[in-house]
Amino acid sequence: ISAISQRAVDEGLHFFELPGRRFIDPEQLFRIGRIIKRYNVRILHCHDPKTDFFGFLLKLRFPKMKLVSTVHGWTYRTRRSAFYNRLDKWALRRFSAVIAVSMNVERIARGCGISRTTLIYNAIDTDEWHPHSVRDTAALPLKDPGAFVIGYVGRISREKGPLDFVRVAEAVRRSDDKCEFVVAGEGPEFNEMRRLAEELRVVPFIHFLGQVSAADILSVFQRVDLLLSTSYTEGLPNNILEALSMGVPVVATRVGGVSEVINHNYNGLLTDAGDIDLMAEYVLSLKEDQRLTAKLIENGLITVREKFSFQERVKKIEKLYDTLLKRPIERPDSSCAGRSGAKKDNP
Repeated sequence: ISAISQRAVDEGLHFFELPGRRFIDPEQLFRIGRIIKRYNVRILHCHDPKTDFFGFLLKLRFPKMKLVSTVHGWTYRTRRSAFYNRLDKWALRRFSAVIAVSMNVERIARGCGISRTTLIYNAIDTDEWHPHSVRDTAALPLKDPGAFVIGYVGRISREKGPLDFVRVAEAVRRSDDKCEFVVAGEGPEFNEMRRLAEELRVVPFIHFLGQVSAADILSVFQRVDLLLSTSYTEGLPNNILEALSMGVPVVATRVGGVSEVINHNYNGLLTDAGDIDLMAEYVLSLKEDQRLTAKLIENGLITVREKFSFQERVKKIEKLYDTLLKRPIERPDSSCAGRSGAKKDNP
């Protein structure tokens, strides 16, 4: 959250940081309620299961306040996360509006009885994310400075398929030893990812950068030649939007909302999740086929500019807020009966 706070400071915004110690933190909930009362907050915009549940509780105290949530999808890593997800879906049925970041997420939400759902795609700030946005690119720790570099950017967790990334690296290296790999991110599967890299003897050619700041991610995209997304489930991934906006070609799995961004052989290449051989084949083909690479890059830039503009996303959210503030107080749905940090909007 520190990067978000610094951005708010830079923009001269009035904001509060309210760290919580656990899923239900009475002190945190009380402080949010105090802010709502003091500033007469009319819309509370939540972004994860914890804040969605807080929103439901706070609505009982402030019945005229509108509740909005942005939903990126639900992952089921543990029994606890499965419980939180069920609780989240129950709470979201009582919200004034739920923003789904992809058609796939919207379909899942509606299937769970969350009827007040609207589609507003994730977006990217193309003023910040573009091929010439970085002046000084930090050198990556490559064995061969002239290597073709394949990147993994994101959380190292099971649903992202990090072990498949290692398997693809091994398959690619068997055919072309001029390829190297970088991993920008951290997560619970890091040790297992590194263990497999050691087992497959590709550790010298996979460079683990750890958690990378937003500014450094720009540098990473400036240097990598290709983004490889090996996920088994996704909402609508920002790392793919970032890559397209930075002019980096993408090879990705056809899961969640990915195919709403990537049109196969137009602005990227798609495979089924777990298809190691085809992913490796696509990586090698993009290394050799400059004409195909140039086409994917050009069309990727067009896609982001025309469909995933941050400015257009903001306009749609503002329009949703305006619509909500003109509605009468709604009653909760009577149909069927993770994430952290809250955003408080005071239009």
